[in-house]
Amino acid sequence: MTMRTIAAGLVALTLAACGGDVVVTGSPPRAGAETGDMRVAQYAGLVAGHEGEWRDSVANIHDTCADSNAPDVCATAFHTASRHAETLRSAILAATVDEVPAEIATLVADTEAAAADYSVAFAAWEATNCANPIDFKCSPDEGVAMSRALGELTRQFDAWQPYTG
Repeated sequence: MTMRTIAAGLVALTLAACGGDVVVTGSPPRAGAETGDMRVAQYAGLVAGHEGEWRDSVANIHDTCADSNAPDVCATAFHTASRHAETLRSAILAATVDEVPAEIATLVADTEAAAADYSVAFAAWEATNCANPIDFKCSPDEGVAMSRALGELTRQFDAWQPYTG
């Protein structure tokens, strides 16, 4: 007899003793059993949990990088976004140990790829040793790639809206 069976019996006895009706139907779900809808909700929750930080980082980039006299602050804003992209990617990879529900499989893969692309683009820009991420004279290819990757990951968060509301 398992602890779950014993606990269910005690609850039934308590209800019966208090005059309540006891109706037991079916069996409890197996530990770890999940429906496809539950997995979709878990992924949506995972993405939603990172979205606020990402959007704050993007807003910070727009605010701080508008002032060309503060390249170090601008670079820090892009670096912070890179950390958020890496954290999101790690969380997605950790969650995909099981099969991703077909309904969101492409969205999950595209989001993970966009997060990886931003991290790679930031690292490539950082390797140029340019002081200002928006000084496209110093690192034109890397700066443009980083800006595009930033936009693409933001579009991936937008694509999750039907699931994250």
